[in-house]
Amino acid sequence: MMFGQRVPAWDSSYYPLMMTQQVPYKKFLMAKWSLIILSIFIGMILSTAYLYFGWETYLTILGAGLYNLGVNSYLTLLAGAYNKQAIDLNSTAKSFGGGKNSFNMKVLLIAIPQMVLPMAVFATVKYFIGMYAAVAALGLLGAAGFMLRNYIFDFIVNVYKTQKYSTLEAFKKEN
Repeated sequence: MMFGQRVPAWDSSYYPLMMTQQVPYKKFLMAKWSLIILSIFIGMILSTAYLYFGWETYLTILGAGLYNLGVNSYLTLLAGAYNKQAIDLNSTAKSFGGGKNSFNMKVLLIAIPQMVLPMAVFATVKYFIGMYAAVAALGLLGAAGFMLRNYIFDFIVNVYKTQKYSTLEAFKKEN
């Protein structure tokens, strides 16, 4: 979540140059999304250690991983469109914001469904149907999101395009 919510901020030092080069937003976002997906896959592989606690625990982690692949990865990128806090990677500051207040209400509002929605779906389905159905519900939501990625990316690209000039202005003020 932390990497994706700061997607344009990681590139803030050369973001204006990148925008003058007409880098297609979809390719830019797909590259960042690939890094998010890779980290989720690595986390799912490393979670095999949880087999020690039983199959239900491990299947829950896999279901949540699939949900993260197909739903949360897009919400994280969407949150990044509203994050205007530049990150100076050449600085020796203690934090990404350089000690500044980097609280953003839009990012928080997008992060709430990322945390609450999968828990609500899981708990509801588990209560009415059972554990395996709850895991399957998370997995199906993730698979549906993954299959609809072109439509979802088109929406996210449009959001980034509408935020383009305000992002450029915010990054100019910071540098």
